[in-house]
Amino acid sequence: MDEKTKKWLAIGGMSFGGTVLIGLATLALVGVIVMRVLTASGVIEGYLPKPKVDKAEIGPQVNLDWTVQSITGDTYPFEAARGKVIFINFWATWCPPCRAEMPSIQRLYDELKDEKIRFFMVSNEDYRTVTDFITEKGYTFPVYTIDQAPPEEFITQGIPATFVISPDGELIMTHVGAAKWDDPEVVQLLRDLMP
Repeated sequence: MDEKTKKWLAIGGMSFGGTVLIGLATLALVGVIVMRVLTASGVIEGYLPKPKVDKAEIGPQVNLDWTVQSITGDTYPFEAARGKVIFINFWATWCPPCRAEMPSIQRLYDELKDEKIRFFMVSNEDYRTVTDFITEKGYTFPVYTIDQAPPEEFITQGIPATFVISPDGELIMTHVGAAKWDDPEVVQLLRDLMP
């Protein structure tokens, strides 16, 4: 092999190797982005984080003096849920992380709906938008729209925002962002809180 060919192969080999490395790095980055988009859109759930469950952490008493409106038009006072575990999730149809976690909330609801727990899936959107979305997706958990401003304890900088309240009205868990709500630790926490 002459010197010119060796030099060309060395340069070409380096360029080829560099190109392969850049290509692999780009492919990995695109893969991560695609997985995040699919997870956020609700197409797949594989990368939802587990919410932090700390049984020792008991927060302040929550103001339950407010109401929401069901998608059937009934007004529901939160005070009526006192004595049961309360699972509140603030969400919106346009919110990809909200949509991504909904299948896990549906499974959680299916598992615990007959026990001493009340589920409140609360949206600030109009009745028709919420109803159309829930019907299209086939969700059966209780869905509400905001009838009045929620208490200060439930105001967050983002959605989805989920709160778990004990039967005594104590704030047990606050989680902002999508999560895998049917995780066994969450199910056990909710069962442990039940009277």
